[in-house]
Amino acid sequence: MRKLILMVPIMLILCAPLTIATVQFRKWDVAQNRGYTFGYWADANRLASAVVRIPDVALSNIQANQDVVLKEIVIEVATPKSPELKLWIAHNDPIRDMSEDEMVEELKQRIASMEATTTDI
Repeated sequence: MRKLILMVPIMLILCAPLTIATVQFRKWDVAQNRGYTFGYWADANRLASAVVRIPDVALSNIQANQDVVLKEIVIEVATPKSPELKLWIAHNDPIRDMSEDEMVEELKQRIASMEATTTDI
């Protein structure tokens, strides 16, 4: 019993700083997009990086619906055929789990599809 009584304060002393550090890191990570491919903004940054790799496509803007996780990501791009296209990426879109090379190919297809529908109107 005596060991248990001594262990409780020791565990609190060890766990409290770790808990505080975790909460502070989360606040720091969410507060601003620093361009990292990990953490809260990872999906948005990976998608932006993939868009930049597509020839003849310019990244105009990227927006995200902030919540506990980034829900919807909206990527605004410009191409020679369409000066303004908006790609909506939902929180459960499979593109978020792809490698960057796979993202590039998927985004090329989506942009081509959107260009085809906007030029037919």
